[in-house]
Amino acid sequence: MPVSKEESGGADMAEAGIQLYTLRDIDEPLSSILTRVAAAGFAGVEFAHRVREEDPEEIKQALDRTGLVPIGAHIELSTLESEYDSLLAHYEMIGCRNLILPHISYRHFITMVDIERLRKDLEILADDLEERGFNLSFHNTRESLLPPMDTILSSRLPWIDRTPASGWEGMASLMRRNGGPLSIDQFYRSGLGRLLDGMQDRSISIELDIKHATAAGFDPPMLMDAIGSNLEFIHIADIAKTRRIPPRFESVDPGTGMVDIPASIDAGLASNARWLIYEHDHPDDPYTALERGAQVMSNVIGIPHHATQLGSLSHR
Repeated sequence: MPVSKEESGGADMAEAGIQLYTLRDIDEPLSSILTRVAAAGFAGVEFAHRVREEDPEEIKQALDRTGLVPIGAHIELSTLESEYDSLLAHYEMIGCRNLILPHISYRHFITMVDIERLRKDLEILADDLEERGFNLSFHNTRESLLPPMDTILSSRLPWIDRTPASGWEGMASLMRRNGGPLSIDQFYRSGLGRLLDGMQDRSISIELDIKHATAAGFDPPMLMDAIGSNLEFIHIADIAKTRRIPPRFESVDPGTGMVDIPASIDAGLASNARWLIYEHDHPDDPYTALERGAQVMSNVIGIPHHATQLGSLSHR
């Protein structure tokens, strides 16, 4: 169960990690990629799909050699349910104990009934994982920060469950204030806010993705305060709107999009989060993305950017 920094015995500053999906196009064994990540100054890594394709013992040896912490792993809910025992065995060998649900379908957030059903399912899953020595976390999407549709409309209509995400977001936008970020009360009325409010023991931690939060109209530092003791991880990433109607967004280089990255990092360091994790979904070049990520996270890494070490590992 997540606890605050004060409850855990101090105000330790969050550490810097990287989501390895950022580096998925580097054509090297995962052990070599981990060497690059450590040389860049990151303290930990967050796994995605590729980790299942390689020998867990070799990954564990690479982690031990580099000193990198296995922060967690992104696992789709359907995959976790269908490959439960084998997944847990794989990540146990690596020493990775945080399992993070990255993209739960927006259909789990359309109505209050959907949210309540999801809450119960996640609490059952979290309890079982806890017995096996694992922690469960939830990674927000843009849609999870919308208000449930049956709280927008005056009554439940038969076509609600068939509403596309774009239509739902269009109706939700009618409730938004003109100009400026959404309020903390609007977060509490969102799907994620209601999901958290219904959890009696607060046993599920949150990974706040600031690019999706910004795209949804929220100020990331405000959400960090609102989530409070459940906040365990923060994704540091940028996003730009590529289409207005229906809205479409794309991950972009940090500092070129909608997100105030410096303010979000400063707020993250002052928050309950234990890890600030750099991510770029669509980098033009993964090697450059690694170097740029280290520069962006330099005040979290807490040491000068190791240009000479990175140069020795250059792909050029």
